[in-house]
Amino acid sequence: MNPAFPVHEPYRNALAAEQALVVRWLNAYLRESGQFPEHGRSDGEIKLPVTNRTLYLSFQYLSAAGHHRYRFPIRGSIAAGSKPVELSGIETIDWLLAEIAASEQGLPDIGERVARLRERALNSISKTEAYLQAADRRLLCARDGLSAANTLLRSEQSLLFGHPFHPAPKSSEGFSVEDLTRYAPELGASFPLAYWAVHPDWLEERWLPGAEAGQLKDNWLEWERTTLASTEEKRLLSEGYRLLPCHPWQSDYLRSLDSVRSGIDEGKLIVLGDLGEPWHPTSSVRTVWSNARPYYLKLPLHVRITNFIRTNDEEQRRRSLDAACVWEEAKRTFERGRFDVMPEYGFLSLRGPGLQAETTVLFRDASPIFRAESEDWHVAASLLEDENEASPRLPRHAPDAEEWVRRYADTYLSPVLQLFADYGISLEAHVQNALIRIEGGFPAGCLARDMEGMSVSRGSAFARRCMGTVIESASPVLYEEEEAWMRLLYYNVTNHWGHMLAAVSRSSGAEERRLWALTATSLADRASYGSERLQYWTRRLLDRKGLPAKANLISGFQGRGERPVYGDIPNPLNGTTIDGEGWR
Repeated sequence: MNPAFPVHEPYRNALAAEQALVVRWLNAYLRESGQFPEHGRSDGEIKLPVTNRTLYLSFQYLSAAGHHRYRFPIRGSIAAGSKPVELSGIETIDWLLAEIAASEQGLPDIGERVARLRERALNSISKTEAYLQAADRRLLCARDGLSAANTLLRSEQSLLFGHPFHPAPKSSEGFSVEDLTRYAPELGASFPLAYWAVHPDWLEERWLPGAEAGQLKDNWLEWERTTLASTEEKRLLSEGYRLLPCHPWQSDYLRSLDSVRSGIDEGKLIVLGDLGEPWHPTSSVRTVWSNARPYYLKLPLHVRITNFIRTNDEEQRRRSLDAACVWEEAKRTFERGRFDVMPEYGFLSLRGPGLQAETTVLFRDASPIFRAESEDWHVAASLLEDENEASPRLPRHAPDAEEWVRRYADTYLSPVLQLFADYGISLEAHVQNALIRIEGGFPAGCLARDMEGMSVSRGSAFARRCMGTVIESASPVLYEEEEAWMRLLYYNVTNHWGHMLAAVSRSSGAEERRLWALTATSLADRASYGSERLQYWTRRLLDRKGLPAKANLISGFQGRGERPVYGDIPNPLNGTTIDGEGWR
């Protein structure tokens, strides 16, 4: 961040946290209100027509996809012709919030909505400040020569600012200060899991067929048998009890539920407590990873992280495993190259009303990481978060930036588009759901994860072959073609690609619009020797006037986090190919 005046060290992190959130509110409001600053502008205004106010902006960086940076302080005037005054970060957020509230007078409980969203924003600032302070202390651990596993772990636990268009990207409601210290990835947390012994009548499970899923299941069952045999309750193995892993916070929460207390009283559920090696929370907070295991565990956590209480309901777990089944079928013929997917291969949960979502644990394949001891993997979001400073792995010069973009397209965006064109599979591979491998200073591989967000066009020939054999025709993973396409565009182009190009432009000095044009050329060239369907969908992408964008700000105010509002932003790919234009 760039404070306009010297800041005493104890307040630097507080200011950085506040300004980072102001950037997100300004960028979200500009996007959602349809205000797109002209290319080349160094300053601009945000009109707040309902409250009759104006915010005056000075751009430090103007982005083709809306990832702007600003010089602080922000100034504003309360009426036409009035003298602009300097605003604090919170005052800027309050002005934007007042405008939204005044525009949404038809909603009930306006005052409560204002207070709620403001509180979440303050929660996010507070958490970000704590993470920045901890990051300063952890710098001593950030040395070259770390193992690949530690490099990935550091990447997973280094997202200090969060989603670039979210009004409360680091809020977590439900964690106390002590909980945060114990469980927040941003604070370098690690902890043993809490385990429950479960009578077989109370356990529900499903594992997918196939060698890879079988190896994962065998690894888990071996740990389960060893653990149950080591307990003082020797009857557990002989009576068929099973093991259920829990997040320690969730384990305490479960004991507050009447149905769980009943199971404990009946001896069907036995709390074994914290056991085994420490696990590390990843960037999603509730998914944990141990480099001693070939799987991640996607755990339920009854804490509101950004928009949602993070549990795993019936539809989510079914979508995850159905998506894995579809992927297993597709990868038989899909030429993956340096691109791959990390599916969920099974789940465990308690039976009973209200218990599935709170206890379902999904097992995600981590074998590509588990095997790759010398490879340099990073969560894409950690490579691109540059509020403090740009990642040392981003290119520093314009020619390197162009080569970076070409290779990133080859390893990520082109395979994603190919997968949709030829199979109807749309991945939700946003920057937190994608791992990028760096080799020789450039992107060299991509792993997409969290299959709960995958969608499949039910009209595709591939989906029709899968229905009734691989998945049911009523599977929640199936979408209408245009909706699956829209999801692909938002998560992969607007969200992931737009973020990456802005970060690379800032790190290298390369003009962002040229990087968009280079992207269009790369996709067009690849499509020119691809299938007719790849050519068709590539044309659809390059000819679109707008790209879909999620309206996180207004959706949060309206309480539509699970059914968000979408709008369009100008498509920077439209009409921008550098050469090879004859294909189009």
